[in-house]
Amino acid sequence: MKEIKQWRNRAEAVLACARKVYHYRRDLMSGEQVEQLTGGVEGLERALEETSLEGLKVRTTALEGQLTVLGGTFFPKRFWAENVEVFIVSALLAIGVRFFFLHPFQIPTNSMYPTYSGMQSLVYTEAAPRPGFVGDLWQRIRNWRKSYTVKSPGAGMLKIPVFGPDDPRSGTGLVRYTLVRRFTPLPSIERHYQLYVNDKLIDLYLPRDFSLDEILHDALFAENTRSFQEFYRSQIINNRYDVNSQEVCLHTDIYPKENAVLMDFDILSGDILFVDRFSYHFKKPNLGDPIVFRTDTMETLNDRPAEYFIKRLVGLPGDTLQVKSPVLYRNGAPISGNAAFEANAQQLPGFRGYSERGRLAKGLKERIPKNHYYGMGDNSYESGDSRSFGPIPEKALVGRAFFIYYPISSRWGKCR
Repeated sequence: MKEIKQWRNRAEAVLACARKVYHYRRDLMSGEQVEQLTGGVEGLERALEETSLEGLKVRTTALEGQLTVLGGTFFPKRFWAENVEVFIVSALLAIGVRFFFLHPFQIPTNSMYPTYSGMQSLVYTEAAPRPGFVGDLWQRIRNWRKSYTVKSPGAGMLKIPVFGPDDPRSGTGLVRYTLVRRFTPLPSIERHYQLYVNDKLIDLYLPRDFSLDEILHDALFAENTRSFQEFYRSQIINNRYDVNSQEVCLHTDIYPKENAVLMDFDILSGDILFVDRFSYHFKKPNLGDPIVFRTDTMETLNDRPAEYFIKRLVGLPGDTLQVKSPVLYRNGAPISGNAAFEANAQQLPGFRGYSERGRLAKGLKERIPKNHYYGMGDNSYESGDSRSFGPIPEKALVGRAFFIYYPISSRWGKCR
């Protein structure tokens, strides 16, 4: 009984292949070969209806022999011939969906917080240690994270290289870093930080959009200061720094032993969402849309690597904007049309209001030109947006944020 079942399964597989060969290769076969193939198929179909095992074996083996001659790449089955075709078709479909319908996008920064979350740090201390295996696994399922454990290379004072207050890079973090290209395993641009314990170096690589400042503060200085900026000012005012190779290094009161853990922290991934690339082909963007655009199509951002930004659409072509903190005014009236506008104006929990700076500094107004849009972050005080790089040309728009699919949090679902 088992042998009959095995031969029936084999016969059905051979029949499926024979039909495929007939449809794909009959124009390459002679009339006699086509007749032989169709005769073999009909004979095996009759054998399947009968109960004779010997007849099934004979017909199956005979058709396999014909397919060996006529089957081309279809018989015998070859891994690459079968699976590469499937892979290519799947890849083309995925590329089509990505470039014409839904584009996956991970939010790197917190310029749109709390509506959307960028990367966040989670610092572990003696009072709040890293969870055990089960707890850590559950947290990683809920929100993927990368873990860092920074140990001292020797004993001595911890020193922190920083940018000077007039350095333009200090706006992206006070702790000194350089941007480097790494392969981890894919090529990416990361921040390379170097700390000192006496003269021994600690090398630390973080994502390009992530600052070490607050991690250092939360891990080492939270008891005595409210922020790393406050610690920085205190050390400068009290001359607790030195200049080493044209670097300003802040002194600390931290004297770790060799191999002591200085910092233990995770960086949580930002919200991952789908961008609707389809709708804007048929309709204009609406005020309040969370728009995604490419930087390499904007003259004011040409010096940056090509990347995607997400901002709230706050101004349409022809609009005039002005900020009277905490309210953003559009055409002379408080802006309306989205919950984030109202939340910022009323400074509801998590929203600090709109800040007066850049092209919308105190007393300044800006009129948006034709075929351009104005984007600002919901987290106005921490957002690089149209106030610095100007209105966004229509050609730069990729689409609107559509659906947050990871992590599983209160923000999961349709984008607001």
